[in-house]
Amino acid sequence: MTEIKQRTVVASSGGGIAIGDAITGSTAGQWLIVGAGGVLAETAAPVTSLAIGDAIGGAANNQILITDGAGNLSEIPNIINTGGAGSLFLADDGVYKTAPTSISIGDNIAGGFSDKLLFMNNFGELQYSTKLTFDGATLNFTGYSSSSITSTSFGLNAGNGNGSNFNTSIGNAANEGSTGQAKTAVGLLAGISSIGNQQVSIGEEANQFANGNRAIGIGFRGGRNITGTGIVAVGDYALYLNNGSNNTAVGSSSGNSSNGSDNSSFGGGALLFCNGSRNTALGRSSGSSNSASDCLFLGYNAGLNNTQSNRTIIGQSSLPVFAGAAAAAAALPLASANGVYLYWDSTDNTIKARP
Repeated sequence: MTEIKQRTVVASSGGGIAIGDAITGSTAGQWLIVGAGGVLAETAAPVTSLAIGDAIGGAANNQILITDGAGNLSEIPNIINTGGAGSLFLADDGVYKTAPTSISIGDNIAGGFSDKLLFMNNFGELQYSTKLTFDGATLNFTGYSSSSITSTSFGLNAGNGNGSNFNTSIGNAANEGSTGQAKTAVGLLAGISSIGNQQVSIGEEANQFANGNRAIGIGFRGGRNITGTGIVAVGDYALYLNNGSNNTAVGSSSGNSSNGSDNSSFGGGALLFCNGSRNTALGRSSGSSNSASDCLFLGYNAGLNNTQSNRTIIGQSSLPVFAGAAAAAAALPLASANGVYLYWDSTDNTIKARP
């Protein structure tokens, strides 16, 4: 619309107005329009537009101007809610509203405690716990974290009851009810109710009820019920029910139910039911039921039921039997860099080397 300056209308032969004419009786600040019937008239300046800096009568702070569905200029209140509490969300009407059923990073949780983990239960409800109890079709993470932040637990009741540092418990009840730190238990009931530091328990019931530092139990019930320090048990039932320190057993039932210290047994049943110290047994059942100390047992059944200390015993089945040196020489290779051949001379019941 082009603004026309106001002028007083004077008689003119043309019956119209021109730029610069005065309009008698006009008021400043009005618009010249063509009214009904084509008659020239005046009107107050209409406010049909707004510009930056214009004042809006009656408007409140923190509102935004919009055009409503009828094309009218309108306002949205509270586009920035400075008085609300909790989390807010922007609704369809453009208003930020409180969302009490949701949380955001940094929100406070009423009644919450430190060192808790937020998770959703099977009913879709938000809960928190230090005992991670996720139990899904493909994930079974139900370990009880100990009170130490340096310990890790994975499995039902794993690490439950042990508040010491640097423990790793993996498996159902692994290290449950145990005492001590720097313990690693992997397997069902591994290390359960054990006492001692720096223990390694791998296998079902490995080192269960073990009592001693630096005990290593590997295999089904390896090191179970042992008493003593520096124990190394590898194999099912290895050093099972052992009572002694610095013992090493490798093999099924090796060192099982033995008493004594500084024993080394290699082979299934080696030093089984042994009641002596500083013995070394190599071979299945070697040194089994031995009651002596400072003995060396070599071969299958070597030293079975031995009662004499300071002995070196070679299993009978480990030596060939010949009647005299000539028979041995005829059957055995010559001694060489590969070794010397021993045999049992049945003529005088002695052990000799190949002549």
